[in-house]
Amino acid sequence: PQEIARLFDAAPNRKIRTMLKTCYGAGLRTSELTRLKVSDIDSGHMTLWVRQGKGKKDRAGLLTPTLLHELRAYWREYRPSEWLFPRDKGTLYMRPESFGTHFRAIRDKVNKNKACGAHSLRHSFATHMVASGADIFTVQRLLGHKSISTSMIYIHLAQSVVLSNARNLDLLQLKPLTR
Repeated sequence: PQEIARLFDAAPNRKIRTMLKTCYGAGLRTSELTRLKVSDIDSGHMTLWVRQGKGKKDRAGLLTPTLLHELRAYWREYRPSEWLFPRDKGTLYMRPESFGTHFRAIRDKVNKNKACGAHSLRHSFATHMVASGADIFTVQRLLGHKSISTSMIYIHLAQSVVLSNARNLDLLQLKPLTR
């Protein structure tokens, strides 16, 4: 999570920072992120609708209060009309490759030795969800995986996150025994 936060902080502007946060916060593929429309934000149901994702399927994505706040601040500044993250001219959506280029530039600014792409935001989302206690079926649904076996890798990835944060004895304030 700290590495993800550093990526957010290194974004050159609100648009790219909001894209990073949306990709991570909802576990989106870059193609799903760049094809979001303003109308896909359903604040009444706290849902981010992914239209025609992989396999040409629609699904409901996670829209948290924090992400909604970020999206609203972004909208107030940029005022997109149809596409949530349009190209410079505003009439077409940003190409996934363009977002990937932005991601790599930010990644290199934060850590040149890290070999990962924008899809790592999706992997991090799933790993952090499992590590924080989400069940694998919820993660499967949020990611839009057809098969549970595709989602199962995040259980293994999350083990290292859980173990690195497991400090049960450190968290206890043990008092010496007195007689």
